[in-house]
Amino acid sequence: MPSRWRAVLGSALSNVRAYILAYDTESVEWIIYCGLMVYGFTLAAPYETYRLSFIYSVLSGLVPETILGIVLAGAGLAGAIALIFNSPVGRKHAALSAFVLYLFLCLALIANFPFSLANLLLVLCGSSLWCYLRLSRMVRNGQRDD
Repeated sequence: MPSRWRAVLGSALSNVRAYILAYDTESVEWIIYCGLMVYGFTLAAPYETYRLSFIYSVLSGLVPETILGIVLAGAGLAGAIALIFNSPVGRKHAALSAFVLYLFLCLALIANFPFSLANLLLVLCGSSLWCYLRLSRMVRNGQRDD
């Protein structure tokens, strides 16, 4: 009996995996990269964002806000350019960099205040990981996303 349940569960999980990996990621990528650019431009602006809220205290000890803003905006812009030119390899690398940046922001914000902006960033982090996995599969199989 357990082997039958294992087969049913394995079939169900493979169906879920195929269902999740079959969708186009373009609209999600636009949201991810626009979010990176907006957050990056906000941090790179001439006013001091870190002083606006205490949730940035951990982040302020790690990296200056202007540098972080430039990195976030640059990563968002690079992802948007890869998306415009429909480069699967560029989109894959941009999704991975977005995942790493969003994960860094989430961990830094959650370390100071668990119920903050980090919850939204965690959703974007998961979306970036989904895009990376989907695009990695496309690149590995030699497919184009037209």
